[in-house]
Amino acid sequence: MSRLDFQGVHVSTDYASRRELILSSQGWQEILVTDKSEHIDLRVGVNNQEDVFPFTVSGGKAEYLAGECVLSVPVRWDRDIPLTRQKGVDNIDVILLDEDGPYTDVQIGLITRRGRFYVTIQQVYKGWITRTRVNGAGRVAFELIPTDPIHAYPGCDYANIWRPMGEELIRMARELGTSRPLSMVRKLSEVKVVRWNPPLVSVSSGWSRGVVLFFNMITGTGQIEQVGTGELYFVHFNQILGGDQVPVLEPMTGVYFRPQAGEHKVKSVKAAA
Repeated sequence: MSRLDFQGVHVSTDYASRRELILSSQGWQEILVTDKSEHIDLRVGVNNQEDVFPFTVSGGKAEYLAGECVLSVPVRWDRDIPLTRQKGVDNIDVILLDEDGPYTDVQIGLITRRGRFYVTIQQVYKGWITRTRVNGAGRVAFELIPTDPIHAYPGCDYANIWRPMGEELIRMARELGTSRPLSMVRKLSEVKVVRWNPPLVSVSSGWSRGVVLFFNMITGTGQIEQVGTGELYFVHFNQILGGDQVPVLEPMTGVYFRPQAGEHKVKSVKAAA
């Protein structure tokens, strides 16, 4: 039986595993599926629930995670090639809401690359739930603020990009705050705002320089900002050179890339030395 642990969340299957790779914000583990299964079950749980309120968000609704939950991922077969990508079906988000205020959104999923199966786990966001009074309105507004610089990239807005999860996160925090002496919803003035801090990328002949804004393992896609111009480019895992079994890009890291002519898409990309 395989098991993958990352940032307090674990995921296990009934299959043997062969290899895994854990990076700073994401990781994967290959599982050995020897039959043409129509579903693969991922058992997802939290390692230590003390002082943490874990819940899952699926279909726009949050549910408290007591023990483990099972994500059953359908598998479609194109002859001998397995396919798992189905929006909203092949992944689940676990939100770890801490008593002290911060929260972490960890996304778990099942992907295929070159006919092989991989369990994936990724830190989608890490931040604070904050509150502030709206001037003249006398009401309280809530804002989600990143605590990790990799999520402070230009244009990143958790509440709008992941709207159902953002709404459920705030609702859960408010409900818990009325029944427990929690400080999980902080005043905006009390929170230290982190800044996007991209690395310097040296010039390399024949290549454009860029910084990875984000990369999602489930979709295998991300975005690169070109150094100097601020132009944004779409990137797909098939364009990543020198990649491993599961090609990925780490956020807020430097890259060299070649754009497709006339399009804001990447033709090829590699990590900067």
